[in-house]
Amino acid sequence: MSLGVVGCGSESSSPMEAGDCGYLVDPPGRDRFDFRKRGCDNPEAAVRVVRGWNVQHCPAGEFEEYDSPRRGRTSYICLQLNAALGDCCTEVQLTMRLTTLRKIPCTQPGAFQVNAKLDSRDGGVCTTTVRKRHPGTNTLMHSNKSYCLHPISQ
Repeated sequence: MSLGVVGCGSESSSPMEAGDCGYLVDPPGRDRFDFRKRGCDNPEAAVRVVRGWNVQHCPAGEFEEYDSPRRGRTSYICLQLNAALGDCCTEVQLTMRLTTLRKIPCTQPGAFQVNAKLDSRDGGVCTTTVRKRHPGTNTLMHSNKSYCLHPISQ
């Protein structure tokens, strides 16, 4: 499964540069998200910025398309999941909003755990064995990373 997530952001209120990590919040009463920057090894850092604001679309598989109309043009920010083997997060699926993506304790109901991670785009990151053992397993492929996330049974 390849994911693309759409939302709105603001270049001026949410400075995000390649290599930054953190998480997104959706402040009440606002149309735009805010970025909460954290160190990439911080447990709250659910996303990593792959490419800062640019007028070109993101590479295939990146969380993309936070558009910010500016002087009549649309800018895009490219993000990836920032997770290590064994980390748990909220479900990553096509219909999600990145403002709800969080790293969470693996004991929390609804947690998905990273059981495989590759530094390449590989649809085989989730083995048949894992898929049989864990129905509902998700494959997440960015342009240069692949994750296999399985639901934790509670």
